[in-house]
Amino acid sequence: MMKFNYIFGLFLLLFTTTCFALEQNEKLWLGINTQKSFSEESPWLYLISSELRFIHKNYPWQTAYLEGGLGRKILFNTRIWFGYRWSGHKPYHQFYQENRLFQQFIWPIHPNESVSFVSRSRLEEIMRANQSQIALQLRERISFEMKYRFVRRINPYFYDELFFRLNRTNYTSNSLLRENRLFLGINFHLSTTQFLEIGYINQYQSQTPLKQNQINHILSFIYNF
Repeated sequence: MMKFNYIFGLFLLLFTTTCFALEQNEKLWLGINTQKSFSEESPWLYLISSELRFIHKNYPWQTAYLEGGLGRKILFNTRIWFGYRWSGHKPYHQFYQENRLFQQFIWPIHPNESVSFVSRSRLEEIMRANQSQIALQLRERISFEMKYRFVRRINPYFYDELFFRLNRTNYTSNSLLRENRLFLGINFHLSTTQFLEIGYINQYQSQTPLKQNQINHILSFIYNF
């Protein structure tokens, strides 16, 4: 019964975001991530992440970003992170850059050997090169991975991430909920330290002064090591 309610909830979320969207796009995201400890016994961690994003339009290359962060393990396997992301947008037309600082708290939960949850709370300060105002947003993500003994390398993987507006700017949405991303896919484990995250993202973006409500259908491929 719980599984049915969970699946029904996912379809309801997909249906409601589609109903309120005025524009739909197809996109492709390709990324690479690494997250490691500085040594086996060190509580300090680092991450490096990069991604290219494309859209099915005349000028397909939409975004590129590079992100780095420093983290530390604290109580109960929780982690705190501080980092920076640079991103370039629309390189073929009206190019602009963004610089953002982020602070995040990650809390993994493992109720048993076959199920794992990860909660991520992330605060971002976004500085757009062609704007004077700084946008503040809070991102809340819950991810869920299932592990099966009879399929050791392929695990179903899902997450839902909400983006909340914390202040008003000239270039961001006036809605409290700026964006929602629902991911449905798999983690394909190549080894104990490497895996591919492959799946579909249903992305809802609320209206801004520069664009209308959008629903985006995204194929996502991310290599993690």
